[in-house]
Amino acid sequence: MIQKFLAYLQFEKNYSNHTIEAYRGDLDSISTYLKDNFDCELENSSHQFLRSWMVEALESGSSASTIKRRVSALKSFFKWRKKSYGLPEDPTAKLVLPKMPKRLPVF
Repeated sequence: MIQKFLAYLQFEKNYSNHTIEAYRGDLDSISTYLKDNFDCELENSSHQFLRSWMVEALESGSSASTIKRRVSALKSFFKWRKKSYGLPEDPTAKLVLPKMPKRLPVF
């Protein structure tokens, strides 16, 4: 299913190769986490499983911007699935993104 989504991004949305590779890496890493911890495919994941992945990523030291980028890829994937395959419920709809730290200006 991820391959179909990436083909959609490449041929219909005309995304760059770098963007497609970033989406592939993000979705593959989340998919691997779900398989290892919950024996679940990304397509069948629930809000609780995705929330667990976010907590694990934050605890392992991933930055808020990295998690936001990966959640953005997830949201795009599930939005595409809903539009193309009639997914009844989007598990990313209730995800709360981590807050970005404020940086001080440099003078």
